[in-house]
Amino acid sequence: RDSQHLNAPGGIFIDTRHGNNVYVVDGNNYRVQKFLGNSLASDGITVAGGNGYGSDPDQLKTPVDAYVDANENVHVGDSSNHRIQMWPKGATSGFTAVDTEGTGEYENRVGYFHSMFFHEKTNTFYLPDVFKKRVVKFVNGSNIGTVVVGQDGDEFPSKILYRPTGVFVDDCETLYVADAGGSRIQKFLKGSTDGITVAGDYQEGSNVTQFKQPWSIKVDQYNNMYIVDTFNGRIHKWGPNDNAGVTIIGGNGFGDQLNQLWFSYYMALDSEGNIFITDYGNHRVQKFDIQPEISSC
Repeated sequence: RDSQHLNAPGGIFIDTRHGNNVYVVDGNNYRVQKFLGNSLASDGITVAGGNGYGSDPDQLKTPVDAYVDANENVHVGDSSNHRIQMWPKGATSGFTAVDTEGTGEYENRVGYFHSMFFHEKTNTFYLPDVFKKRVVKFVNGSNIGTVVVGQDGDEFPSKILYRPTGVFVDDCETLYVADAGGSRIQKFLKGSTDGITVAGDYQEGSNVTQFKQPWSIKVDQYNNMYIVDTFNGRIHKWGPNDNAGVTIIGGNGFGDQLNQLWFSYYMALDSEGNIFITDYGNHRVQKFDIQPEISSC
């Protein structure tokens, strides 16, 4: 639990507004660590949790993901405590910003979630509800959830989610869902519950059109998708109109070499063309420089 080591790192967030500081969810240490200026060689600073496993305001039980706002307040998705816990900058204790079991109807509550995404334009958290196979959103500060996609009773594959684990929402409120159980990425236009499969072919596998547990997704300003393909040990990149992906990181089997990953689940992009990946099984964060896109405009 020292400041230089991680134990089962999970979610990761890059604060591009404040010098690309890196925030890492240190899962089995029940804390969030901050590394200054995207230098992972520096000592981590505990900015949330670090007081053991629990449900008190200064504790975390199953932290899975983090978001940092413009004021450097840290929001932690604390799944087993059914809450999003907000830690003001410099605070030694947090408070519950969103109770995901909430005060709304039962069907609008979230049990266990593997990740979260905060959409700044609408001040809204999106949570993939793993066991109820849907995505639910909560306005920041509200305990009343709204089901976005994955309604009960749907029979069509385009409307069903098999095991959603990761979400991303762009500026147009287009929702991307990493449907790990369906070995695919589903895209939902704003207001639609009818998904479009934009990556994957429903069959679990290792070829260029397939995934094995696609866990999380990020989308850049050119609509390129970066997908953590967990059980293939790789990061796959798909262009907006591609019929197949390209392995840009990993794909060399599980292991602890610099070109390998061991059960990675989360990644983040910074403003300098770098990808940061939390390498869960190796208890480390890997940083890779990727070739930036050049606009033709």
